[in-house]
Amino acid sequence: MPDPLAKVPGAQTHDGVYLRLHVGVSWDSLTTEAGGRSVEYSGSGGSLAVAAGYSVIPNLQLYVELLAAGAVDAQVRGGGGTSSPSTLGTDVYGFGPGVAYYFGANVFAATSFLLGYAAVSDSAGYTAFRSNTGLVFEALVGKEWWVSDNWGLGVSGQMILASLAGRDPDVTLGVVPRWHATAFCLLFSATYN
Repeated sequence: MPDPLAKVPGAQTHDGVYLRLHVGVSWDSLTTEAGGRSVEYSGSGGSLAVAAGYSVIPNLQLYVELLAAGAVDAQVRGGGGTSSPSTLGTDVYGFGPGVAYYFGANVFAATSFLLGYAAVSDSAGYTAFRSNTGLVFEALVGKEWWVSDNWGLGVSGQMILASLAGRDPDVTLGVVPRWHATAFCLLFSATYN
């Protein structure tokens, strides 16, 4: 008689097709300095991404990812240290390759090197100014729990870093600066593997 508790071959293992969807809350900062003056746009918002790939060996996934993270109603802080609320939003977008590895107890670490850009938009969603396309780095550490043979639900921490050449002049500084983007996020994920 078959064991009713025996797992189906390939069940609850990290092999084959890999698909991860995540959504969460973020704290974002977009800063620059030019001519001895600086400005920072910072606030809270969300992070959203989808990653799709394949497990090249058990527990090691290679994937491509599409990422968006940003803040709404960002605080604007000038070089004098004073900040004021605004209706501006900050966003970082990226697309590119990544790798994830699962350790024991379904703990994972992942990193991605994306081509992306940062932008500041007004309350109507129109881009006020943005950076050129450049390298965006993302790192994730998290834990998942199996909820079926192939699906896991999890939580993770995300860090996004970028240093991007400007494309448009900043409205505060009046020059085309180099932008430094930073985001820290708490994510909830659903992963098929």
